[in-house]
Amino acid sequence: MKTDEELKEIAQGILSGQIFTDRHIEDDDMFASIFMPVAMFDQKQLKELSDSQPGLFYEYMSKAGPRAINGYPSFFSYNILSIDETKKMIDYMGKIQEAIKKI
Repeated sequence: MKTDEELKEIAQGILSGQIFTDRHIEDDDMFASIFMPVAMFDQKQLKELSDSQPGLFYEYMSKAGPRAINGYPSFFSYNILSIDETKKMIDYMGKIQEAIKKI
Protein backbone atom coordinates (compact mmCIF):
# COMPACT_ATOMS: atom_id res chain seq x y z
CA MET A 1 0.00 0.00 0.00
CA LYS A 2 1.36 3.41 -0.98
CA THR A 3 1.60 6.16 1.61
CA ASP A 4 -0.25 9.45 1.19
CA GLU A 5 3.07 11.14 0.40
CA GLU A 6 3.82 8.60 -2.33
CA LEU A 7 0.36 9.10 -3.83
CA LYS A 8 0.87 12.88 -3.79
CA GLU A 9 4.23 12.45 -5.55
CA ILE A 10 2.59 10.25 -8.20
CA ALA A 11 -0.17 12.84 -8.69
CA GLN A 12 2.43 15.59 -9.11
CA GLY A 13 4.43 13.41 -11.50
CA ILE A 14 1.42 12.76 -13.70
CA LEU A 15 0.45 16.43 -13.80
CA SER A 16 4.00 17.49 -14.64
CA GLY A 17 4.41 14.88 -17.38
CA GLN A 18 7.08 12.92 -15.50
CA ILE A 19 4.82 9.87 -15.20
CA PHE A 20 3.03 8.03 -18.00
CA THR A 21 -0.10 6.03 -17.15
CA ASP A 22 -2.40 3.59 -18.86
CA ARG A 23 -4.93 6.45 -18.99
CA HIS A 24 -2.73 8.17 -21.59
CA ILE A 25 -3.28 5.27 -24.02
CA GLU A 26 -6.06 5.91 -26.52
CA ASP A 27 -5.90 2.48 -28.21
CA ASP A 28 -6.23 -0.37 -25.69
CA ASP A 29 -4.47 -2.72 -28.11
CA MET A 30 -1.27 -0.72 -27.51
CA PHE A 31 -1.14 -1.47 -23.78
CA ALA A 32 1.20 -4.49 -23.94
CA SER A 33 3.42 -2.73 -26.48
CA ILE A 34 3.88 0.14 -24.05
CA PHE A 35 4.12 -1.77 -20.76
CA MET A 36 6.14 -4.55 -22.38
CA PRO A 37 6.50 -7.01 -19.47
CA VAL A 38 2.74 -7.64 -19.70
CA ALA A 39 3.23 -8.88 -23.28
CA MET A 40 5.37 -11.70 -21.89
CA PHE A 41 2.81 -12.89 -19.35
CA ASP A 42 1.32 -16.34 -19.79
CA GLN A 43 -2.41 -16.94 -19.31
CA LYS A 44 -2.00 -17.71 -15.60
CA GLN A 45 -0.11 -14.46 -14.98
CA LEU A 46 -2.68 -12.46 -16.95
CA LYS A 47 -5.49 -13.99 -14.89
CA GLU A 48 -3.66 -13.23 -11.63
CA LEU A 49 -3.13 -9.65 -12.77
CA SER A 50 -6.79 -9.27 -13.72
CA ASP A 51 -7.94 -10.88 -10.46
CA SER A 52 -5.86 -8.38 -8.47
CA GLN A 53 -8.06 -5.62 -9.94
CA PRO A 54 -5.37 -3.04 -10.68
CA GLY A 55 -6.51 0.57 -10.61
CA LEU A 56 -3.72 2.22 -12.59
CA PHE A 57 -0.54 1.18 -14.39
CA TYR A 58 2.20 3.80 -14.47
CA GLU A 59 5.90 4.36 -14.96
CA TYR A 60 8.29 7.26 -14.80
CA MET A 61 9.16 8.71 -18.21
CA SER A 62 12.82 8.57 -17.22
CA LYS A 63 12.52 4.77 -17.46
CA ALA A 64 11.17 4.80 -21.02
CA GLY A 65 13.04 2.77 -23.60
CA PRO A 66 14.95 4.42 -26.43
CA ARG A 67 12.22 3.89 -29.03
CA ALA A 68 8.64 5.09 -29.21
CA ILE A 69 5.85 2.92 -30.58
CA ASN A 70 3.20 4.83 -32.53
CA GLY A 71 4.15 7.94 -30.59
CA TYR A 72 3.94 6.22 -27.20
CA PRO A 73 6.87 5.52 -24.90
CA SER A 74 7.77 1.90 -24.20
CA PHE A 75 8.71 0.59 -20.78
CA PHE A 76 10.46 -2.54 -19.57
CA SER A 77 8.94 -2.05 -16.12
CA TYR A 78 5.75 -0.75 -14.57
CA ASN A 79 4.08 0.06 -11.27
CA ILE A 80 0.49 -0.53 -10.23
CA LEU A 81 -1.88 1.32 -7.93
CA SER A 82 -4.86 -0.47 -6.43
CA ILE A 83 -8.33 0.84 -7.16
CA ASP A 84 -8.47 2.56 -3.75
CA GLU A 85 -5.00 4.07 -4.19
CA THR A 86 -6.00 5.31 -7.65
CA LYS A 87 -9.11 7.04 -6.30
CA LYS A 88 -7.07 8.73 -3.58
CA MET A 89 -4.34 9.77 -6.02
CA ILE A 90 -6.94 11.25 -8.43
CA ASP A 91 -8.34 13.23 -5.50
CA TYR A 92 -4.84 14.59 -4.83
CA MET A 93 -4.51 15.51 -8.51
CA GLY A 94 -7.70 17.57 -8.24
CA LYS A 95 -6.45 19.32 -5.12
CA ILE A 96 -3.11 20.10 -6.76
CA GLN A 97 -4.86 21.51 -9.83
CA GLU A 98 -7.12 23.67 -7.63
CA ALA A 99 -4.11 24.96 -5.69
CA ILE A 100 -2.36 25.88 -8.94
CA LYS A 101 -5.44 27.79 -10.14
CA LYS A 102 -5.34 29.90 -6.98
CA ILE A 103 -1.79 31.08 -7.61
